[in-house]
Amino acid sequence: MTAVFTLTLSIIMFLPVINRAQETSTFQIIQTQIFNANCITCHQSGTSFARQSGLILTQDNAYSNLVDVVPKNAAAAADGLVRVTSEGGEFASHKSFLWEIMPRSKIIFIRITKTTAL
Repeated sequence: MTAVFTLTLSIIMFLPVINRAQETSTFQIIQTQIFNANCITCHQSGTSFARQSGLILTQDNAYSNLVDVVPKNAAAAADGLVRVTSEGGEFASHKSFLWEIMPRSKIIFIRITKTTAL
């Protein structure tokens, strides 16, 4: 059986061209090319950023720390936002705190599909 999780993620960088013949999930590409390259220096266990935000973006924690998790930011939590929503649809990004804090001029949308065999 296969479980499929779909979410919308706002990203501040463009991904390089992806070889579709690879069996790598979109989330794994984002993990490798964006989080590992730009984020985990600050967002790994034990850092002040991780303690303040509660957000650890290492490969073993990123998905479970992002998807449908209420942010530590009190205003965002009060507004009913989650870090990244798993909801689909045209207005789903407006439920994601990540969307709210990223500069609009540099955001692109990527549809993420994570497939795991059960």
